[in-house]
Amino acid sequence: YALFYIEDVNNELPDKFELINCYPNPFNPNVNIEFSVPDEAMISVDIYDVNGNKVKTLVNKNMNPGLISLDWDGVSDSGSSVSSGVYLIQIKMNQNIVMKKITMLK
Repeated sequence: YALFYIEDVNNELPDKFELINCYPNPFNPNVNIEFSVPDEAMISVDIYDVNGNKVKTLVNKNMNPGLISLDWDGVSDSGSSVSSGVYLIQIKMNQNIVMKKITMLK
């Protein structure tokens, strides 16, 4: 059982680092997170609650360039399902950071 998956969704390499889409939003229980990585780099993808507490680390590793798709199942690092509310997805590539709000509705 995998909490998320990573797949290359396109053969063309992107020209910039960006968070492309999070859907569905609001979500229950899964949200798909798509982002582009233009160069091989250390990538971290973390979910935070509105108080700034880290809820889940989805990725923290060196990644090849490409379009990446992750699936988060609404479960925290401690293994519990998150409650309804607003969460922030933070994606870091080197010193670049992108963030987006997502909402869990139960």
